[in-house]
Amino acid sequence: MRKINKLQFMNTQLREMTVKDSLTGLYNRRKLDHELKCIYEETRDSFAVILLDVDHFKKVNDTHGHKAGDIILKLMAELLERSKRRKDILGRWGGEEFMLVCPETSLGDALKLAERLRSKIEQHDFPIVDHLTASFGVSTRRSIDDLDQIVARADIALYEAKDNNRNCVCYSDKDEIVEEQIRFKI
Repeated sequence: MRKINKLQFMNTQLREMTVKDSLTGLYNRRKLDHELKCIYEETRDSFAVILLDVDHFKKVNDTHGHKAGDIILKLMAELLERSKRRKDILGRWGGEEFMLVCPETSLGDALKLAERLRSKIEQHDFPIVDHLTASFGVSTRRSIDDLDQIVARADIALYEAKDNNRNCVCYSDKDEIVEEQIRFKI
């Protein structure tokens, strides 16, 4: 009986490792991809993708070391988890980038949510670095979109936010750039 319980426990841990980011405890990119695909395939409802990137994060690592950077990423994950809506799916997209998948969410609601999160981050007192900001890129599903287009538009919007002096929320509907970005992905 003890061996079965131990095996069940180990299997549970193994399943968690395949879907969770080891640093932040949030969903990892693999799980985010899976959730995005499920939402895309199972519903025709509007949903939003919000990508956010911690501004000047390299400076945190360069100034205070990678251990401090890890602490900041964990705290950022906790702040986002507390601040998101219950139905939103949050994960670490990579490095200092996070993604929220927002089911049943219009563009206006996604922009409001992103702005609320941006403001919370800007006002939060982080240890070691005091204050941080983040840039946000938002996209929503349109009837003509495939999944790659939705994510690519959020990524383009994120870069627009970075180019727009950071610490802001941007939305993109630039299909021609998206098609080029997807073509190079293959």
